[in-house]
Amino acid sequence: MTTPETPPHTSSMAWARPVAEAVAPGVHRLPLPLPMDGLTAVNVYLIDTGDGLLMIDGGWSVPEGRVHLDRHLADLGFTVHDIAEILVTHIHRDHYTLASVLNQEFGTRVWLGDGERANLAVLQSNPRSGTLSTQLLQETGADHLIASFDDWLRVQPDTVRDWGDPTDWLHDETAISRGNTVLHAIATPGHTRGHYVFADASRALLFSGDHILPTITPSVGFESVRHEQALSAFLASLERVARMGDYALMPSHGPAGMSSAERAEELLAHHEERLEQILAQVDDGETAYKVSSDLRWTKRQIELGDLDPFSRALAVIETEYHLELLEERGVLASDLVGGVRFYRRAERGSAATALL
Repeated sequence: MTTPETPPHTSSMAWARPVAEAVAPGVHRLPLPLPMDGLTAVNVYLIDTGDGLLMIDGGWSVPEGRVHLDRHLADLGFTVHDIAEILVTHIHRDHYTLASVLNQEFGTRVWLGDGERANLAVLQSNPRSGTLSTQLLQETGADHLIASFDDWLRVQPDTVRDWGDPTDWLHDETAISRGNTVLHAIATPGHTRGHYVFADASRALLFSGDHILPTITPSVGFESVRHEQALSAFLASLERVARMGDYALMPSHGPAGMSSAERAEELLAHHEERLEQILAQVDDGETAYKVSSDLRWTKRQIELGDLDPFSRALAVIETEYHLELLEERGVLASDLVGGVRFYRRAERGSAATALL
């Protein structure tokens, strides 16, 4: 499994070069920089509707992000004043914060999934909140990772201003119509509880945010307010997208154009394989930290201790969500002892494995 913010082992990061790319008539992919992040860039998408610009995601509200956005727009003959609406896939800082700032500066209409209300409230009270991750790391037996994770949070450039309220809240099946474009908002909880993808049926494009990425496995449940059974929700969301039919994938990280249905099926198969690997590591009284330490990570199959501190914390948390799902399926049981959760086999033999 590739951790969410660790790039795959590849010699090509051409998609991250700061050059606007036409991906369909009237649609451009704009890579914006991600400082302090291994992925290097986040894709936002610009749609010229003939009645103002629609933008998918806003990017991170850091000075270099704004400079690159202005430069991309100028190259295409526009300015930020031409952006009429921004549809945000989810609450993470590299998707929401610049959209929020543009809303406050220019009155740009901003949409955000209604499932993000609780997350946004926490971030508005404390932009560098690590409460969920601290609680989860304690529960997984990895409280020794908290200090390095807190250090990472403290250097984030976020301020309360970056987390203003959206103009509108998205609901499942909301249709956003402007000029020659109609986008359908599809609720895809899992990566965060309020994640949405946007389907453009006329162009056969799916703006997938971080729900489906072409070369890495998205994180699950990394948000301010804990989402019980986040992995179960994520897998259900993948199945929903796979049933929608085939669209050209417009992801937030990585190159555009892959088959959305094919990649959704790949991710579903990957997680079932990972569940089997995790189950094999559990005998009697295993913590998520112990299990994650026994696994290999990223396409390079490296050990947990060789990941950077941020990715190490994400890996442990993601292991916890896999263990949660195995317990939901009846394969495992757990006990909370002294604030740490220990997993054990609920039953032995082929019957347990068959539940996978």
